[in-house]
Amino acid sequence: MAASDRRIRYTKQAIKESLLEMMKETPVEKITVKQLCAAADINRATFYAHYDTLTALLEEIEVEKSRELFDTLSALWVGEGYFSNVLDGVLKYLKEHPVMRDIFLNAKVAGNGLAMLLQGNENDSITQWTKGGKVSRQQAQWIYLFLVSGMKEVLRQWFVDGMKEELLLKQTLMGIIENGLNGFVYSKE
Repeated sequence: MAASDRRIRYTKQAIKESLLEMMKETPVEKITVKQLCAAADINRATFYAHYDTLTALLEEIEVEKSRELFDTLSALWVGEGYFSNVLDGVLKYLKEHPVMRDIFLNAKVAGNGLAMLLQGNENDSITQWTKGGKVSRQQAQWIYLFLVSGMKEVLRQWFVDGMKEELLLKQTLMGIIENGLNGFVYSKE
């Protein structure tokens, strides 16, 4: 069984590496399973034994890379200004890794990986936001979902627009986050 598992891991890794390499030259929307199989030196049956679609493959890569990025950024999730630190880390990574940016922000991909990355601190945030009874746990979950989903869509549009005005982007996102939380979660009655 161990040899079989090793072959499966090797085959899946070859498929992933081939796709990432192809994406350096070709937009993922233009890559076909047939082309990917040729690049990975496998047949279509082998591809479909592991993945139902290219989107499923992209989603698996997204989740794996998000875990790696989360580990890198985990030290930034603490202290004063942690939203700003994490935002800076995410922007830096996405600018330095254009293929991963294409995967993270691809409209066809469910967004589970980037959401996982941004939600890495979800429980701590929800616990903090519900202290004092200003918002319920359900409200805090909705707020977090709104922040994560909104940030993903704003980042997607910023990259589509050519990554101009990074400082303005950061100021806007931080204003939304801080003012929204201050006005809703931390409001004084």
